[in-house]
Amino acid sequence: MLEMKTQCEKCDSHLLAAEHAYICAFECTFCQQCTDLLDSICPNCSGELVRRPAKSILSHSYTGQLNMKFLIETPRLGMRKFSLEDIDAVFEFGKNLEVAHLTGDPVYTDKSEAEDVIRNIWLAEYEKYGYARYALVHKTDNKVIGFCGVKFEPHLNGPDIGYRMLPEYWGQGLATEATKATLVYASSELGLNKIVGEVLVEHTASSNVLLKSGFEFVKTYSRDGFVIHQYVWKN
Repeated sequence: MLEMKTQCEKCDSHLLAAEHAYICAFECTFCQQCTDLLDSICPNCSGELVRRPAKSILSHSYTGQLNMKFLIETPRLGMRKFSLEDIDAVFEFGKNLEVAHLTGDPVYTDKSEAEDVIRNIWLAEYEKYGYARYALVHKTDNKVIGFCGVKFEPHLNGPDIGYRMLPEYWGQGLATEATKATLVYASSELGLNKIVGEVLVEHTASSNVLLKSGFEFVKTYSRDGFVIHQYVWKN
């Protein structure tokens, strides 16, 4: 259970119950004075700031994982945009050696790295492209267990699908479940008709996820010291 912020994110002043505060869809919270300077736009995620009584914020608590509406939903999983409330969850799977070994990603050593990828990559890409990786929520456990989603990759000049998941959730068909649902959403809601998937050659389980989800093998090539299988999905 996370506590709603009781301080303004811009000036760090404590909210006063007699005043109004302003929050965005990601629960970024600002005082009246700072909101006037921000023209009612959240500087963290560019979302619209909505006026609410400060006393309702001060007395309210919530579960961050289910606070926002899912964009994609399956029987066991939900996917939504990341927010800064997800720093701890992103750090948990970002620091995991087993996950990093199979993806080639650097291992997080500090929570600031999780904040950086949320703020400067995912939130920025939602704004620039209209899509990026989404937080992957295990509905029964009410927990962010990784990510799934498409993102624009400059080296491909198009969208790439990716997924990460804590090891305790491997081997349950969740990656395939999430990937298939993401492809439906990408086609119907984002208008994407071609998506690439790239996997380290040693990660056979991830290759199988793509094949079971309708991807076709294209080629094997080397990049940045890694040998990669490339797959493509076309609608």
